[in-house]
Amino acid sequence: MSELVARSIKQAELDEKLRLWVKENLKVEGQAAYVLSPPDSVGRAANYARIYGGVRVGVAIEERRELYIMSLKSVDFDLNKALRRISKKKTRHTWWRTPTNSGCTSTKTTLRNLHRRAKQEDR
Repeated sequence: MSELVARSIKQAELDEKLRLWVKENLKVEGQAAYVLSPPDSVGRAANYARIYGGVRVGVAIEERRELYIMSLKSVDFDLNKALRRISKKKTRHTWWRTPTNSGCTSTKTTLRNLHRRAKQEDR
């Protein structure tokens, strides 16, 4: 078996494990679904979260010491506008790719406070 075929099979197995992991660990809040600390690619995990959550936005969050690294995926929601509005005051770094494919880095404290405020506004 060629090396390319072997690597492709291995990656397909990892993707399947990630897909099942996301399905089991998914949390949904409003029109966003998220997973924390996926065992593989945060980009793929965010996409699976969106699909399995049946929502507009999927998010995967990876912990790195005191930071959260996030990948956000959507089909019909402009993530860049939302991240620009939030990131000016709430996150450390933000990068934008396409309107439906974005990511950012935030301190854990900042994200927890942002989440707490969002829940209070929902009441």
